[in-house]
Amino acid sequence: MDLQAKISEEKQKALIGKTFEVLIDSKEKNSDVYHGRSIHSAPDQVDGEVLFVSEASHKIGSFVKVKITRNDEYDLFGELI
Repeated sequence: MDLQAKISEEKQKALIGKTFEVLIDSKEKNSDVYHGRSIHSAPDQVDGEVLFVSEASHKIGSFVKVKITRNDEYDLFGELI
């Protein structure tokens, strides 16, 4: 599993600096952190998520543009464009 995590992290790293349309799946309770998925994510949550922070309110199920700024093994983190 360590090898798979390393491979996944390298693939995720290649996406830093790119902008994707993200479908918002959820928002953390008592937080401004949203969770969503891009074209690179499976809808059944077997793949990692795209996380971003926004003080503005966004509807679950809506699309936003997010620029990827960092990653971990499975998830991408970005800023709202």
